[in-house]
Order: sequence, then C-alpha cells, then structure tokens
Amino acid sequence: MPIIARCAFSKRLRGRFEMTPTREDRHAGTDVDVTERTRASEARHRRLGIMMVVLAGVFWSLQGPAVRMIEAASGAQIIFWRSIGQLAVMMIVVAIVNRGRVLSAFRLAGYRAVIGGICGAAAGTCFVLAVLHTTVANVVFIMASAPLVAAAGAWLLLRERVEPRTLGAMVAAVTGIAVMMSEGLATGNVAGTLFALVTTVGFAGIAVVARWGGGLNMLPAVCLAAAFTIVAGWAMAGGDVTVTHSDRLYALASGGLLTAAGATLFLYGAKFVPAAVLVFLTLTEVVLAPIWVWAVFAEIPSAYTLAGGAIVLGAISIEAVLRVRGAERR
Repeated sequence: MPIIARCAFSKRLRGRFEMTPTREDRHAGTDVDVTERTRASEARHRRLGIMMVVLAGVFWSLQGPAVRMIEAASGAQIIFWRSIGQLAVMMIVVAIVNRGRVLSAFRLAGYRAVIGGICGAAAGTCFVLAVLHTTVANVVFIMASAPLVAAAGAWLLLRERVEPRTLGAMVAAVTGIAVMMSEGLATGNVAGTLFALVTTVGFAGIAVVARWGGGLNMLPAVCLAAAFTIVAGWAMAGGDVTVTHSDRLYALASGGLLTAAGATLFLYGAKFVPAAVLVFLTLTEVVLAPIWVWAVFAEIPSAYTLAGGAIVLGAISIEAVLRVRGAERR
C-alpha cells in the first residue's frame, strides 16, 4: 500500500491535493521516527564510547613515563604510593556510581571481586617492577597479548570455545614474546620480561573473573586490587615508604589519574563499543607508550623487542580484523 492512502480535494489549495494520513500511516510514521531516534542515540553512545576507550588508552600509555619520572623512590615505595592514589580515586568512583551505597556494591561483587582483586594486585605490583627492569616498549608489547591470554584462561577454566583464528593468534603471540625473551636469555636479564608476563596474566585474570561472574561489575575488584597492593608495597618496603614530594606526586598521579581514571573510562566506554573493535582501540596504549619514553627519555627499544612486538601486534590485529568480519556476516 502507498504511505498515503487517502487524498481529499480542497478548493483552498487551488487545484492541489491535500493528503490526509490514516491512523495506520500515523503509527507507521511514529515507528520510523522512534527507530531513527534510537539509531541516532546508539550512534552518539558509540562515538562517546570510542572516545572514552581511546582516552583510557592514552592515560594508560603515560603510566610508564610517569614511573620513569620518579628519581629516588624504590620499586616497593612506588608500588605503595601508586596504589594509594588508585584506591582513593576508585573509591570515589564506586561511591558515585552506586550513589553512596559502597558496602552494597562490595557485597554484590562477592568473593569473585576478591579473586579479581588478587589478580589485579599481582598485575599492578609486577607492572612497576617490569618498567624498572626493562624498556617500556617491551612491557606494553607483552601486555598487548592479554586478550589472548584471557581467551586461553576462559577456555581452560570456563570451558569457553576458542576459535581457530584465536588459537593461531595465541601461537603467534607466544612466538613474539619468545623473540623478546631471547635477548634477555642471552644477556642473563629476563626479570623485566617475566614481570611483564605476570602483569599480563594478572590483567587477563581480571577479564576471566568478569566473564565468570556473568558481566560482574569489576569496580570493587579494582578497589580491592589497590588495597592488596598497598599492603604488598608496605611489606616489600619494610615499612619505609618515605619518599620525596616529587616522587610521591608522580606515583600518586600514576595510580590515581592514569591507572584508575583510565580504568573507569574503559569500563564505561566498553559498554557502547563492539567487543571486536575494543581490541583495536586498546592498541592506543601499545603504540603511544614507546613514543612517550622515546621523546622524553630517549629510550630506544632493541631490535628483538621491535621484532617480537611486531609479531604480537600483528597477531592481535589480524585476529581482530577476522573477528570484525565474522560479526558483520552475522
């Protein structure tokens, strides 16, 4: 049927037809308007989500340079003060999101948040130690494989299916990490790479716990991770956490502004961005972090790091492209 089902002649229109919509036509027009408004709203949310995730990557990319700016504090002292900044910001975020019902948020998260907090504490502790023992590029290239490690963990613990393309990407990522480690094995300095690997497993563990909880809100887990890391830093420092004002400021900024704010932006931006696109957006951190330390500290990664990092990034990018195409077919 035509959209306009009835026409009436009017002398006032001097020979032109006045088209009067039927009730069905009005309902159809309303449905179209609602659909268009829904699509426009989804597009706005998607753009906002992309901006938030990209900005989170920018914040995270500055963590390494912030740690590099610290002059005299030890690794344990950096861990302690960095975690205090992270806990302070995240508790404010939890209070705002849950409208002051902080205890209810933690009770709702339950024991899974504790497990996620342990994973986050391991990741946060080892990240600082990794940056202090190897190049920032080496650390972020290894950390880029976290989505693949999470997929492996979900298959092992949750029995989630791993697609052949993801399995191939895992093998390629392991090859790239092995290339980066080979330099350390030759020189007897593998500590930084090992710390980066633990960091990667820790972050992947948080993702697996979130999936285990059926989309569990991980904000309480991030708070617990910061609290656990404060205790770890205090113990590692033997209770001596006195540092200079500038070192304290950089450590607090690294944990509070860069880590916590970045995590908040990512968790909320990710709600509006397709999962397949997230992999590309999170590569912002991997690309920018080596550039910052090169520009500020003239830190140049070795050929082994660049070669291994290229393999890891290539594997993740190809897997993401195939995932996007698969989603489009569906």
